Amino acid sequence: MSVQYETSCKKEHTPTQPVTFGTHTTTIAEIVAVAYGAPVVVDEGALAALHALQASLQDAIAQKRPVYGLTTGVGDQYSVLLSAEEISNAQIGMLRSHACGIGAPHPHTVVRAIMATMLRALLQGHSGVGTALVTTMAAMLNRGVIPCSPSKGSVGYLIATAHIGLVIFGEGEATYRGERLPGRVAMERAG
Repeated sequence: MSVQYETSCKKEHTPTQPVTFGTHTTTIAEIVAVAYGAPVVVDEGALAALHALQASLQDAIAQKRPVYGLTTGVGDQYSVLLSAEEISNAQIGMLRSHACGIGAPHPHTVVRAIMATMLRALLQGHSGVGTALVTTMAAMLNRGVIPCSPSKGSVGYLIATAHIGLVIFGEGEATYRGERLPGRVAMERAG
């Protein structure tokens, strides 16, 4: 994206109102507003639904029921049941393995738009994520923590989401108040 284009878009899309994310329809204009700095609010009803789903998933883990990619491995390992400790390791391992981008980082507006789209998708309640993940992402957007996500690589959109995910868990790199920092440091400085 050229600097001239980004500057003209910023003038055209100066955010004034917070954008609420939940299970309702989200417009392109709302994603663009977040990309250019609009604050985000997470709908309490969507959070309650995520909390209920998370309780159901915790029950599946406790009862060792197979849930693909959560209580089991992925791909050829789909039939391998994971222990609670292995589940955490597998989840962060997937982020690390997909955070394989190269090249110049995406502009901040692009990363914020990706984060807004992720937030909207996760709040639909079909991904099995907990409330802490979506509230952390919302806080990152509101406090200006922008994960550094390289713009090129071989696993498509998963590269950007993986680099964003690493910062959520205190890894990777992020920009905070104009300074590129280790992810954990950026998150700590932003509170």
